[in-house]
Amino acid sequence: MKRFIILSIILALLLPLESRACGPVFNLHNRDVFYMYRHAQNRGHLALLADYWKAYVGGLTAGQKKEAEQYETLADYFFSYDCALLLQAAKKRNDKEMLTYLEQTLIYNKVSDALKESWEYPTQEQLAQRQTALKKMSGVGKSYQGTRLKPQYALLYMRANMLLKDYRSNEIFWEKEGKHLPASVFKDMMERIYANAILQGGRWREACDIYVRHGDWESVEWAMQNYRNAAGIQAVYREDPNSPTLNYLLQYYINGGYGWEWTEVDSPANHQSRRQLMNFIQDEVLKDKKVEDKALWQAALAMLYFYDNDWKQAEKSIRRAASLKGARATYESVRCIALLISTRTRKYATNYAKYLQKEFEWLLSAAEKTQDDYFMDILERMVYRELTPQLVQSGKKNEALTLLAMVDAIHRKDSWKGNAAKTADERGCLATTWEYETQLDSLTANELLRFCHHLQSKPKDKLQAFAFSKIGFEASAFNEMLGTKYLAEGDFATAITYLEKVPTEYIKHQGIYEYASQRDFKKDRWMVRQPVEVNNKEGHPGYSEPIRNVKLEYCREMLNLESRYRLAATPSIAADNAYLLASRYYQASCYGDCWYLTHYYNSVSDSARGWEKDFAQEALRYLSEVKKDIRRDIKLKALFATAYIQYRNYSQAFFYWMADSWFGDISPSSDVYRAYNDLATFVRTNEIKDSYISRCDILREFMKPF
Repeated sequence: MKRFIILSIILALLLPLESRACGPVFNLHNRDVFYMYRHAQNRGHLALLADYWKAYVGGLTAGQKKEAEQYETLADYFFSYDCALLLQAAKKRNDKEMLTYLEQTLIYNKVSDALKESWEYPTQEQLAQRQTALKKMSGVGKSYQGTRLKPQYALLYMRANMLLKDYRSNEIFWEKEGKHLPASVFKDMMERIYANAILQGGRWREACDIYVRHGDWESVEWAMQNYRNAAGIQAVYREDPNSPTLNYLLQYYINGGYGWEWTEVDSPANHQSRRQLMNFIQDEVLKDKKVEDKALWQAALAMLYFYDNDWKQAEKSIRRAASLKGARATYESVRCIALLISTRTRKYATNYAKYLQKEFEWLLSAAEKTQDDYFMDILERMVYRELTPQLVQSGKKNEALTLLAMVDAIHRKDSWKGNAAKTADERGCLATTWEYETQLDSLTANELLRFCHHLQSKPKDKLQAFAFSKIGFEASAFNEMLGTKYLAEGDFATAITYLEKVPTEYIKHQGIYEYASQRDFKKDRWMVRQPVEVNNKEGHPGYSEPIRNVKLEYCREMLNLESRYRLAATPSIAADNAYLLASRYYQASCYGDCWYLTHYYNSVSDSARGWEKDFAQEALRYLSEVKKDIRRDIKLKALFATAYIQYRNYSQAFFYWMADSWFGDISPSSDVYRAYNDLATFVRTNEIKDSYISRCDILREFMKPF
């Protein structure tokens, strides 16, 4: 018996959900609802650049597309190897203007990289060479007389001036020429350089407005670091009540920063500051005729009331926001804020369910249309943080589970896209959300059965009907899970009635099948450990054929053994069958190699669920019967198995024992100590030399004093 040594406390605490592709990610689903600064919706200049260069090179071959996947962005691929692909295309076209532009851009990139933080200071000669190169670049950009690449050469000019710190020249050039150029990604990049120039000249608010328009999050962060508070919001407002920067500042303030900072909104110490901002919005902003997006400010006021737990005023404010003038993004957030506030002002009933169904449909439609995670995040917040707890508290557990199943189904549907060939059984085996999975895991077999009946019943309201339409009903998945739960409860006969209905195609694609196909529940865990080659695919070593329903085989085996044990003609036959039952029970427990019979994942700190039959304790109960047998071999194996189980169960909770200190501070009155004492006494008395006894290092240490 070899002690399983855990090399790291971190490994023991955080790892291994053996059968999952990855461990659970604990998402708090606390997405900020006030979402007015849509920098995520601004298509970044790298994506626009990639579109331009893709068109210039005439598209990508299949091989180039595969190669491009290795890069963070498609633009990075085009710029790789010193723009080799772009230079090749320009030479093929005999495009001298583009060749010059690309050559100068490479020089700019080289200088920019050199200016970044480095361990080595440049020499005077290197600084002089850098200045010369930048001045030449500025001249090349300024002297361009063509029209086709005017934006590109203008960008070269402004880039060179920026690195030369000639901010005034950039300011003048943009205002006289740059802003009049045709719209393009290069013009957008020029305007951001212009923003840098006027920021250096003290026009920080105008610069920030440009950064906000272009979705330049990092620049906004830096420039506005001292204005992300109530006083800063008022200061910017008085400069320009319609400044785009206000969207960012309000969003930052309302949402309390980014989570790692002490939140301005939620801090009791800042309650007075918050009330001052609320008064400012009511007394000045909403009465100011110059304000174009009053819905934005009214929504901010609603959120501040929400944080004050003044639900009625919050509801009143958000309803007013919906009637005021505002941008499209504002109205979308107003609708989401109203949805959140409704969870505090309305009880779950038929009319409210109808409202929720309508809003959920809109959220999914908006998510599909905009590809913005915001809408799905709001739906998840509503389900996980707001509605599910309320439904459970009011005794509607199945209705709550249905909402979790709905979100799970939506996510799984997304993972099927582009793979229409997958069968329903295969789909049932794809990854599910952690929240839904853990809730199903916590159900008893009968509770799961009632939930299955609920999913197949007539929906009681519009929201449940909407959820049902997303979920469907995967019979294979539920039959398999019901069979597993009845198995884990020790009701093998009932388990069989469900497991018999599970097709092999479903079993084949389960994540746990790579374990089931390589381990044998008929082997004693205390005698042998069965390693698994993880992540096998069909046709590779370790993936057995034909596909077996191992859980069904186990249940039939257990019923047979229980029958033989009950009907045993002699005590010896009963003991033999009791030993086999103990072995099977322990293997199927969370501590055994065949944990997949009762669970869908396993970790080093696992234990029996509260609703399950404790298979490890059941194994010990049968072993206590076997130990009464007078036959040496069977009694020795029972004593050995008991010692193994007791120590394994103990070390599962206290996993720091190492070789030569196996017993540490284990008390002589503990079950572990008594089990080893019984085994050691039997070994000494009978002068046992069996190989599995002599190889047991834990037993050797225990017997050292003797």
